Amino acid sequence: MAASDRKIGRNLISQRLAITVISVLFGATAAGWLFTEIFPYDFKMHLDEYIGKWGVFPVKICSWLKVYDPFHSFWYAGILILFFVVLLLCIISRWRNFVLRSFKTAVTAARRELPDGAHGSVIFYADPAESEEAQKDPLIHYAKKHGIDFDGGPDLKERIYRHLSSVMGRSGFRSVMIDREGDIFFSAVRGRWKYMGNFLFHAGLLIITAGGMMGSIMGSTELLYGKTGDMIPLYKSGYSVRIDDFRILLSAERRIDDYITVLSVVDSGGETVKTRNIEVNHPLAFEGFHIYQSSYYTSDEEFSRAGIRCVTDDGEIIILVLSPGEKSFPPDSTFALEAVSFFPDFRMGEKGPYSASPMMRNPALEIRLSDESQVFPGYLFALHPRFNSHFEGFYSMTLEDIEPVYLTGLQISSDPGSPVLWAGMIIASLGLLLLYSFNYRVINGYIGKDRMIIYAAEGRWNISRYDKYERIEKQIREMLPGIISKNV
Repeated sequence: MAASDRKIGRNLISQRLAITVISVLFGATAAGWLFTEIFPYDFKMHLDEYIGKWGVFPVKICSWLKVYDPFHSFWYAGILILFFVVLLLCIISRWRNFVLRSFKTAVTAARRELPDGAHGSVIFYADPAESEEAQKDPLIHYAKKHGIDFDGGPDLKERIYRHLSSVMGRSGFRSVMIDREGDIFFSAVRGRWKYMGNFLFHAGLLIITAGGMMGSIMGSTELLYGKTGDMIPLYKSGYSVRIDDFRILLSAERRIDDYITVLSVVDSGGETVKTRNIEVNHPLAFEGFHIYQSSYYTSDEEFSRAGIRCVTDDGEIIILVLSPGEKSFPPDSTFALEAVSFFPDFRMGEKGPYSASPMMRNPALEIRLSDESQVFPGYLFALHPRFNSHFEGFYSMTLEDIEPVYLTGLQISSDPGSPVLWAGMIIASLGLLLLYSFNYRVINGYIGKDRMIIYAAEGRWNISRYDKYERIEKQIREMLPGIISKNV
């Protein structure tokens, strides 16, 4: 491989690139949630209306970037793919380090002295050179005191290692050794499963990202509205959803407590396979689809019935019920009453009356009085009757109640990557459990003819953990006199 190729390979899995891609993914996810919260939920349904408000170019840009549904957009899927590739390269380049450290302990077989700055010590058990340093060691003092003429013995090093391994084992360390040129080099490791946890965590993240890509590319989220009796096809399936009923539950103060839709899933043959009431936070789940109760609104200019209160000159009260497209004839009168248009949120603009929103904020009914020769238009307001049109010579009329035609808003989501996401979460959670349950620590050492070197080599050896190492060293020192005396 050429030097330039090796440099490119290193850059693909460099820490800087990984951090950059993670930051971009987090930023894109945060932007996606922000767009979901602030962008008009009905943007896709009313493009012409927003073109009139914003202009053609902004609407085209928003449609191209799919900011109304960012998590199924090409740019978010592209960022997920980039993160997947970088994470995969990271795992491929480091899996041997993760796995081998979990199952295999490597021995450093080239150190016959204490490393500079290492937390450890040199333990003498013989003093052939009569060094001043060795004379200070308690074991040497013990040998001199008892007149031990130390000659090493053929199996002393092996006996020391066996006892040392036993001491390490009681503290949770697993020891391995190699014999090189008559000297023993050993390593003791504790918390090896931390590296397996690291590997599982990264593998879980990779699986989660794969599930996210599947959901972003193959999944869908749609906000659809329908009236009772409407059939809504499910995305790329042979099923449809029929709206059987929609109810708004009001409190005693006439405030909306809840709204409930009765849905039936219908197959291609028209057979009902599932029926359920859905409400906010209680969706219908079917064949990978989740159907949520999202919102509702009133259909512009549509109502099912309206109650008109008429008061005659004699004070008699007559209630007339108007239906769309039908005329009502009050008793003993020569005129007909007809409902022309319904406005849930009445406003008067330059081009005439219109509804500012589909909500019942200022419901008004446009009516028309007519007889054989004349027609009298006017308006009746449910919440502000003082603005009602007055018809001279006719009954005094007020809008008592009106039943609008409600459309239920259903958010229909399909996420084929959901099972993959759950599997990745389980694996990543197991990895985190191992990662934070074990502390990887290594003790290296050397057993020679006259001395032992032992030191904390790597891992999380902070100040609070050194007391454990010192207890191990103390136990080793305590066991050495018995081993030495048996080899005299």
